[in-house]
Amino acid sequence: MWWARSRFGRRRRLALDVLVRSRERADGKRRLNGLAVERLTAVGERDRAVRDTEPRAGVALPSHPLSRSLVRCHLQWAALRRQSAKFIQQSVDLGFGGGQ
Repeated sequence: MWWARSRFGRRRRLALDVLVRSRERADGKRRLNGLAVERLTAVGERDRAVRDTEPRAGVALPSHPLSRSLVRCHLQWAALRRQSAKFIQQSVDLGFGGGQ
């Protein structure tokens, strides 16, 4: 019965296609999770370095002759840091980190 083999072949090909797409989707999720972990790790390292240097900057700031421009720079930097923290929290809420 040639038609039975043909129908079986089509079903098998469809099942293999579904399997390949499923594996590709899983690989994509793993890759995205890996990138998210790398990003969060880098951001955490940066934040740790900033936290370690902030006290020294606070001591040096009043004695610097260009303290007003430095204060303005610091305020801009602080605003960017808040935006970064907000982005990190959103990425954690979406499931791209936070112990997953």
